[in-house]
Amino acid sequence: NLLVLPLYKRADELQAEERDIQAKMSAGVKHIKKTFKGDERFFMLQEYYRINHYKPVYALKSSLSVLLQIPFFIAAYNLLSGMQSLHGISFGFISDLGSEDAVITIGDFPINILPILMTLINIISGIIYTRNHPIKEKIQVYGLAAIFLVLLYHSPSGLVFYWLLNNAFSLLKNIIDCLVKPGLKTHKLSDPIKDDSFGKDMRIIMLSCTVLALLTGLLIPAGIVSLNPSELTNTFISNPHSPLTYLLKSTLTSIGTFMIWIPVFVYLLKGRHTKKISYAFVAAASVGMVNALLFNKDLGLLSGRLIYEKPMVFQPADIVINILVDVAVAAAVFFIALKLTRYIKVIVLVLLVSSMITCSTLGFIAAKNYDTDFTKSISDDIHIPFTTTGQNVVVIMMDRMIGAYIPYIFDEYPEIQSQFDGFTYYPNTISFGT
Repeated sequence: NLLVLPLYKRADELQAEERDIQAKMSAGVKHIKKTFKGDERFFMLQEYYRINHYKPVYALKSSLSVLLQIPFFIAAYNLLSGMQSLHGISFGFISDLGSEDAVITIGDFPINILPILMTLINIISGIIYTRNHPIKEKIQVYGLAAIFLVLLYHSPSGLVFYWLLNNAFSLLKNIIDCLVKPGLKTHKLSDPIKDDSFGKDMRIIMLSCTVLALLTGLLIPAGIVSLNPSELTNTFISNPHSPLTYLLKSTLTSIGTFMIWIPVFVYLLKGRHTKKISYAFVAAASVGMVNALLFNKDLGLLSGRLIYEKPMVFQPADIVINILVDVAVAAAVFFIALKLTRYIKVIVLVLLVSSMITCSTLGFIAAKNYDTDFTKSISDDIHIPFTTTGQNVVVIMMDRMIGAYIPYIFDEYPEIQSQFDGFTYYPNTISFGT
């Protein structure tokens, strides 16, 4: 919350600007809606919006504060609602952070204090925040508080406690804003989208972020998985049928980070220093590609426990050379950006095409190697004879130890081996692995 406080401040400014414009146009919009109907009303409203340099999509500005919080809430909900380590842990009057607090119980219905306290803080914060706002916005704020009460009432108290503290922070922020800037008059804010140079800089940032998303979400994971796809996919990838499922999920995560959140942050900076930021992202993408392709030291295969065969030890000379190359690449990018600006877009496009080609190649190798290993590992060389006239007896050993020890146990303990006299031993017949 402290880190994104400047963004919340900018979101509040945009909301204030939106309210001012709506208030200015309200009489005209009301008159048009009352006087005209059908297509005529639509075109009159469109023209009225154009005269006032307004677009209906700008109404989203009033929801920016909420939209900024939604991803954090989703992440916290996914983490804390299923966190097994919270079960049985007490904190203050909360006996178990892994379940609802149920401080008071009436019959079979638990009275959970934390969700109620969270809602009260929400309402108080809403009263302060919407003190001069239209009734429509007040209803939205109170309605949202009621929705969260319903959604989180039976949630684990650890999750509700997090959201309660989050609301307490918002309340404190609103109180400080009210005390420090009472009766603050809003000023017209420049819209960076209308600035042509801002648009060019944002395109450079988006292209650079695309390279970084492909690099961190696809190129590097595909390079690792392509070396040892069978073990990795069966150890930590949810769908063991193909490593491409994991690569898709990691790519989407990187796209969310680099291609959605970063552009949102840059936009909310009001277009300040956007050109310098765009150069920094080109440099970051260039350095990232150089590091991934030139300094990807051969450490052998990565096991399912995410441990390399060779120790991750780098000599001081390696580190110094790596840093010097990074600095040189970044300096070259900034030099081109300042002296040969027209070529900066070319650099980004070359990086983008290179990363896409490399990612496609590694993804293909990962899928090809996995299919080969999988087909070879499944019982191609295993032929189990069964009788169709007599009785078949099959003993399935679920080896909670290393299966390769079985022959040695039989050699050491003949009495055990005698119990399986007449049986044929087929190791690793139904399990997938070494």
